[in-house]
Amino acid sequence: MPILRFIAIALGAYLIGSVSPALIISRHVEKKDVRQFGSGNAGASNMVRNFGWAAGLATFGLDMLKGAAATLLGKWAGGDLGAAIAAVAVVLGHSFPVYYGFRGGKGVSASMGAMLAVAPLPSLVVYLIAILVVALTGIVSIGSLLGFTLESLMVWVIFPDLVGQPLKWALLVLTILTFVGHRENIKRLLQGKENKITPKKKA
Repeated sequence: MPILRFIAIALGAYLIGSVSPALIISRHVEKKDVRQFGSGNAGASNMVRNFGWAAGLATFGLDMLKGAAATLLGKWAGGDLGAAIAAVAVVLGHSFPVYYGFRGGKGVSASMGAMLAVAPLPSLVVYLIAILVVALTGIVSIGSLLGFTLESLMVWVIFPDLVGQPLKWALLVLTILTFVGHRENIKRLLQGKENKITPKKKA
């Protein structure tokens, strides 16, 4: 039955998303849990701040890879709807990982990988802009929020025929999740107190 297929896609993507490179690297390489330091998030930014660029970039790349892989598997199994379901589920797995007490990251890297897999050209353009903004400001949250806002505008307004309707809605959900996950960052941005991506000495 189709409904069982889509449930399986959602469950499989969630379980893939629950695999946390940040926690694997911090626990088994650095011998510490990254969630005990900095922002408490199991994500690339917190890894950079507490364990350096190598650990942070490895986390970023692996999180993107799992987002892309889960979404492509969803597309293979269920077309655009399968890809959309998988994209949202893999990010939920990243943010609320069943293997790690449901305490993960904010899902930005996994979301980027998911959208890069199904809309590569606009995603690449937007992410390059976001990376440039982060390089100029040193503030990752600005790049994250700007990137997903621009990509949503691109697929909903500027190029509405670029992706199918299920993927448009998936991107909108991922954008909302990004803003919800960054609500404390938004408060600090408005107060002019947001942290920069300056690496510290290893925790």
